Amino acid sequence: MASEAIRVLIIGMGNIAMGYDFNLDNVAWTHVSAINNDDRFSLVAGIDPAIEKQRDFEAKTGAKAYGNVEEFIDKSVETIDLVVIASPTRFHISHYQKVRMLNPKLVLMEKPVGSNGDEIGPFIEEVKSGPKLMVNLFRLYQTSLNKALVKIAQSKGCHIQVRYSQSIEHNAIHFMSLILRHFGACLSQSLIPMFGGVARSYTFKNASVVFQPAIKGIDDNSMIIHTNEGGLYYLSGGRIFFEVDEVHMRKDYGSDEFNQHMSYVYEQCSNVIGGGRDDSFSLACKGHNLLVDSERKYEEPCSV
Repeated sequence: MASEAIRVLIIGMGNIAMGYDFNLDNVAWTHVSAINNDDRFSLVAGIDPAIEKQRDFEAKTGAKAYGNVEEFIDKSVETIDLVVIASPTRFHISHYQKVRMLNPKLVLMEKPVGSNGDEIGPFIEEVKSGPKLMVNLFRLYQTSLNKALVKIAQSKGCHIQVRYSQSIEHNAIHFMSLILRHFGACLSQSLIPMFGGVARSYTFKNASVVFQPAIKGIDDNSMIIHTNEGGLYYLSGGRIFFEVDEVHMRKDYGSDEFNQHMSYVYEQCSNVIGGGRDDSFSLACKGHNLLVDSERKYEEPCSV
């Protein structure tokens, strides 16, 4: 007998929920597309205060839309297995607190977890009593990328350059979480003054890393790793991805992981609901502290 579908509630109906690929059929860049393309999941309802977004959501999905969490709790009798929190960052923690009474098996939260480090510390303790929490750092679930990082992290002399677009907590966190997972503990960090901004330099157990703001349209959300044995190039958010070995032979990866990246996230959601492990929340909190904690003394050793 087939198992029942995982029943999903989405909070927030913006770009990451359904906007980025609203009229596209061959990609899965949003929660709605990934859910609709996976028979293991059933989209029950969505929540957003904007009437126009509610109408678009209902037209695209056939699921019911509500104005706020309280309205859903009051009017719906649906059982929810997975809650997706895709609301603005300032509401993430309060929405997690509100959906506790739904007793979901898992909450999938957009990054960053919170607006500042002061609220993230207490929230870490709160999550220990459940429900389980995943953070949508979707590059953690790209198989080819993580296999390549496992291999290159064993090389000597790893030097990593990250260029991130928009705010550091929204986009640099993707790469910081990967580096924390694959290159060991952070040993030290410092600021590098730049014209019109600042770069951040880190020393990890197995790599030195520099984070810089991207040049718009040139190197958005890219990571380049140089080693004594070759290099890895993850460019333009993953649209271009290849390795170069010590004799300059190039291995290109296909674009599937970029085009279907949200589908890999929901594969992991299914695994976690089935009892699997996940490290995204821990990595998100550690990475946030390293990137945006303004009170940290950058010349001192890291505490994560």
